[in-house]
This record gives sequence, C-alpha cells and structure tokens, in this order.
Amino acid sequence: MREACSLVRDLLPLYIDGLVGEDSSKIIEKHLQTCRDCRRQYEAMGAEVKIETATLPDLKRPFLRIKRFYITRTLLVVFVLAVLAIPVYFGFNALRGQGVTFTSFTASGYVSRAFDALQEGDYSLAATYFADSDDSRAFLQSLEALQEEGVTITTTLAPWRTFSLSGGYTAGQAIARMEHEGESYDVYFLVSYRRGQIIPRNIMLIRRPLPGHRMGILYRRSEWPEWLQELDQVLSPPSIYLLYDTN
Repeated sequence: MREACSLVRDLLPLYIDGLVGEDSSKIIEKHLQTCRDCRRQYEAMGAEVKIETATLPDLKRPFLRIKRFYITRTLLVVFVLAVLAIPVYFGFNALRGQGVTFTSFTASGYVSRAFDALQEGDYSLAATYFADSDDSRAFLQSLEALQEEGVTITTTLAPWRTFSLSGGYTAGQAIARMEHEGESYDVYFLVSYRRGQIIPRNIMLIRRPLPGHRMGILYRRSEWPEWLQELDQVLSPPSIYLLYDTN
C-alpha cells in the first residue's frame, strides 16, 4: 500500500497538470477514492495550484498600455499635421493667387456685415462697405428703390467656402432671401472683395422654394419677376452659372 501511495504521490503533480495518460489517470483516481492520506495530499496540491494561478500577473495589461500609448500618439500626430496643413494650404493658395485663402474668411465676414446692413435698410452703413464706384451706387440705389416698393430682404448669408482668390480679388457669393407679395426667392449675387471694398458683379442664379421643402432654379431670366430683372439690368450680364441640386 505504501508503494502505491508513494507512486501516486509522485504522479500527482503530473496528474494535476493533465500530463499523465488515460490509464494512469484512472489508476490515480481509483486510489484517491480509497486512500485518505493521498486524497488530502492531492487536495492540498490542487489548492496551491489555484493560488499560484490567481496570483499570476496579467501579461496583457502592459501590452494594452503600450497599444493605447501608440494609438494616442498617432492620433495626436495626425491632429497636429491636420492643423498645420490648413495654414500651409491657405498660404500656398495665396502664393499662387488662386483658391481659398485666409482672405476668404475676411471677405466672408465683410460681405456678411454689408448685406446685414442692406437687410436692415441702413443704406448709409452699407455704402461704407462697397467700393465708391458707379456700379456700387447704382446697385445700392436699385435695392433701396425695390425696398420702397415693398421688396424685403429677410435673411442674408455669405459662406466663406465660396470665396476664393482670383485675379487679385477674392470673389464669392452673397445669398439674400428676397420677398415680394408673398413670393420668396433666394438670390445669389457674385461679389468681389479687395482691401476693404465690395464690388457687386452680377446675379448668378435665383432659386425658388417648391412644395416638399425643395428648391427650384429659375434658369431663364424670363422666369424671374420683373423687379429682379430690373435689378439684374443694373449689374453686368452674368458670365458664370452654378448648378445646384434641385432635390
């Protein structure tokens, strides 16, 4: 019996680790059922294995920290490069004299303030934004006359992304929603900005609200209301047409 116990106890570490054959496992299990001392030895060894397993360090944690570090650093580098790329892109456009530049933001804000003054009917203030030229004076006088006839400007917008440098001027769009006798139109004016002065160029296109929250483009000037045709005659004939999605 002692020889059997000695043999089983020698094999217990291998048995616990699952390294003994099927026949040997059956012999050990049968012996453990009948031998109290060997069973206690087996239970003690099993408890030690559980304790050692529980106290093993989590080897994945350091790798996760390293992974998070590199991901964070990569995202930071991408963000910094993106931030630096914007002024580089604007500066490059300024050097080649074409495209969106820092002046696009200046022109957008300047044109927005000018058309806000037109919306409020303050033509004295609006005149300070426009160039001192016959075209600008004719444009402002025509708008003032239209407002006296009941035409109102309800909203204005000058998106900076539409302003780009070309030929020494920063040209872009000034959008005004104009209403008359219950009809509303989105009028797209092409304007140029240079050194704190706005020059009105032409009416690029007119959009009209349609049922279902859609906007339709009036391509033909014959479709425009008379008061818009009169305003268009004051400006130069348009040479550029932008196509917009009518859906």
